[in-house]
Amino acid sequence: MYAESMRKDTSKYVYSHACTARDCLDFWASHKTKNQGKGIMLSMRKSACLLAVFMPLTGVAAPVTYEFSGALTGFNHSGDDPFLPPPIPYGTEYFGTLTIDDSTPSDYEAPGFISYRNPVTAARVSFGPGGSGGIFEFLDLPLPYQGGASSDLAFFNDIEYLGNPPYDQFNFGASLNLLPGDAAGTTRAFFLDRGSFDTSLLPAGLTIADPWPVSNLLAAGLRFSFSYQLFDADGNYVDSWAMESTVASLRQVQTSVPEPATLSLLGAGLLMLGFRRRGLRR
Repeated sequence: MYAESMRKDTSKYVYSHACTARDCLDFWASHKTKNQGKGIMLSMRKSACLLAVFMPLTGVAAPVTYEFSGALTGFNHSGDDPFLPPPIPYGTEYFGTLTIDDSTPSDYEAPGFISYRNPVTAARVSFGPGGSGGIFEFLDLPLPYQGGASSDLAFFNDIEYLGNPPYDQFNFGASLNLLPGDAAGTTRAFFLDRGSFDTSLLPAGLTIADPWPVSNLLAAGLRFSFSYQLFDADGNYVDSWAMESTVASLRQVQTSVPEPATLSLLGAGLLMLGFRRRGLRR
């Protein structure tokens, strides 16, 4: 959204001076001939002309990164052995990061619902001090039941279903790397999710370009789960388990990086200063 606003404002400024790239190149050619040895102060029109060449009118979206942490408190197992011990001990602390591309187009939209496929560019979850209980990185492998997507993000806003009161829901998931001993057909992933009949959980119209409502999610008890699932060669379910907890902390740690337009503007400014200093020395 910032890039869009910046593009509109810049477009209005440059085009109001009716300056094209060809005009700018012609201007510099005539300037060099007519002003040899003379200092020169660029006019606003000529400055805008220079920006038209060196400042692209489009930007690219910036990655957005979130950090989360907590301690494992629950274990769910859906296999044949009801007494399987937790693969990671209760109370183990975890720390994770995830980075999404906030320009990812929506995969599906309906009234009160919007979802995104493959928005994640990086993710990492570690267990125990210094990752002593295991470190898992984002891996571009399909999540179960997600149509081939390796990550997904969905917002439910004021949804009414089967006569229940309207509710909000937040869903996020990303695939993680496998371990050397994992059998063929294994998937590992982590999820963050929360639903609530309190329709203030998610702001109306929330999209991937907006910051997550961190305080609302934490207050509602955002859930973290680290899952293992096994499928046979035909894709049939065989076994699964998940370690879970309520997320203790969640925060946005990165909101932007320099866009091409910003870098080009800086380069144009430095170039103008260089020309001015060169003129003043003559």
